[in-house]
Amino acid sequence: MALGSSSNYRISEKLLDETVRWPLSEPDRHLRALTGLRAIAAGWVVIYHASFLLEIWVPPTAKFHPVTSMGFLGVDLFFALSGFVLCHRYLDDLGPRLVASKARDFYLLRIARLYPVHLTTLIVIGLIASAVSWQSGKWDKAFPLSAIPQYLILVHAWANQQMSWNVPSWSVSLEWLAYLFFPLLAAVLFRIARSHLIIPATLLIAAVAYAPLLGHIAGLWTVPAATFAGLPAANGVVGVNILRLLAAFVGGCSMQPQQYSTIPQARPAGWEGQIPGMGQPTGR
Repeated sequence: MALGSSSNYRISEKLLDETVRWPLSEPDRHLRALTGLRAIAAGWVVIYHASFLLEIWVPPTAKFHPVTSMGFLGVDLFFALSGFVLCHRYLDDLGPRLVASKARDFYLLRIARLYPVHLTTLIVIGLIASAVSWQSGKWDKAFPLSAIPQYLILVHAWANQQMSWNVPSWSVSLEWLAYLFFPLLAAVLFRIARSHLIIPATLLIAAVAYAPLLGHIAGLWTVPAATFAGLPAANGVVGVNILRLLAAFVGGCSMQPQQYSTIPQARPAGWEGQIPGMGQPTGR
């Protein structure tokens, strides 16, 4: 059916465009379903750290040890959610081609979210360490001055170094590392999402991302684990933070293109003329 006016044509064109838009491609849409997952992940991590004392103070809670002892995986869930949400927000912006100005803007936005709290926490801990050291008459070895530059530029967990100062910020350091390589990953995933091999390609990427961690768990190779000042080396996967980031973050990113596999592909330029009544308007 021909369109009777250019205004009707524009309205119909807009409506048709809405029908082929990806449902998660709207950058400002809030993924409410993930809010609950974030709360679960945060609570799991808190319980994991609290369980060491909780099992002593409240012995019956020890029966939940198989669950609470795995609470460190809440951080991995955060990494996976971060990868998925970043792809949801930036895949269409950063994916088409690598543009320095867009990558710069992305980095500035990310560091603005991470760094102020990190720096403030580091300063507070530094003041506390100074007060404790002044009172004892010697500097506490748990706060090596040589590590401060690494913490200031957020690289203190990139090579599974010994954790000191703000120990929980190891995840912030690795999150920043993930942000740095994200534009390149977005470019790869953007092309996969518009190919005919979405599912096998994304599964392959996820498999490659998980292979180093799974190989470490299976004993095929050993990756040095991060250590914490005053504590014995962590066993299992707790200390191999860089492998956990690689697996979870890239795995989360690889889930985003899967939505394209169940939605009709957008038609190439010039498709209007292939649909009856959707060519040039016939009247004004």
